[in-house]
Amino acid sequence: MSFHNQSEMQILLKPSDTVVMLAKLQLVINHSAPVFLIFGTFGFLGNCFTFLHPIIRTNTCSIYLLCGTISDELDLLLNLLPNYLTLFGYTIPYVATSSSMCKFVMFIHTFLPQLSVSFLILALIDRFACSCDLTSKWRQINSLKIVPWMIGLTILYSLLIGIQAIFFYDVTPPFALYCIPTQSFLCSVLYIITSTCVQVSLLSLFVLLIFRNVTRSRKRVNVAASGRMNRQFIRTTVVQVFVTSFLSIQWIVLYSFVIINREDSFNVSWERISIINFIFTLGYHVFYINSVKSFYVSTLSSALYRKTFRMAIKKAFTIKYGDQ
Repeated sequence: MSFHNQSEMQILLKPSDTVVMLAKLQLVINHSAPVFLIFGTFGFLGNCFTFLHPIIRTNTCSIYLLCGTISDELDLLLNLLPNYLTLFGYTIPYVATSSSMCKFVMFIHTFLPQLSVSFLILALIDRFACSCDLTSKWRQINSLKIVPWMIGLTILYSLLIGIQAIFFYDVTPPFALYCIPTQSFLCSVLYIITSTCVQVSLLSLFVLLIFRNVTRSRKRVNVAASGRMNRQFIRTTVVQVFVTSFLSIQWIVLYSFVIINREDSFNVSWERISIINFIFTLGYHVFYINSVKSFYVSTLSSALYRKTFRMAIKKAFTIKYGDQ
């Protein structure tokens, strides 16, 4: 009888095939972080070479996109890399025991992705201003004198969005070894609104305004070279916006699904918990394509970008080997 009960318990405790399969897939996804880091760093260097080239480095949109790619690289190094290293037992000191460190780490997790998208929004606003009539007041945004102010306002806005983490995250008993939100549902709702709804709405609004202006300006006579460069930047920025919006929406849909189901996680099966964890891990890593995509999307969508990148690489090799 005792043997029978023990055998029955072992059968009950044995994980199902679904749980095992999802655990293996989740492990594979977690170990994909180096791929993002390698491609992201290569793209970051490519963007730096290109956006700092004399041909386009004085273009205001180029400056904003360069700031965005710096934010992307910082996001990979300060958010994704530490998360990956936890798989090997390397964690940020005191993050699970110090309230201040917990708040700071979660602030960085919120601030950097927000900053990256905010610079993309700024680049889109810049392209909208460029597509306006020559007499429009929006054209003042294209002045290089305005750039430091616009960058400062963008950083300030992102800081205000990221500061919510300081109020909502803490090392809270009885979970003394975890940095968790003190008000989980409210924190999730604010994150969804500020990190996706507002972003996607602004991106969509200015894309529509750009299309309207471009349609109206087709009969307007412009300087040919300037017009070609502006159209190239408009095309590249709009493509970046579409990819960013798609990735942001898929992440927030999966995130919302996880939050809704996690509220009732104590009353569900292990299979469902495994599905919830797998979906969260998948969405989390797919969202990091946003921090990798910039260079590759620009290369595919802009002939000007490809030409400038080739010239920058050629110039770099000429400087390196020219004196030998």
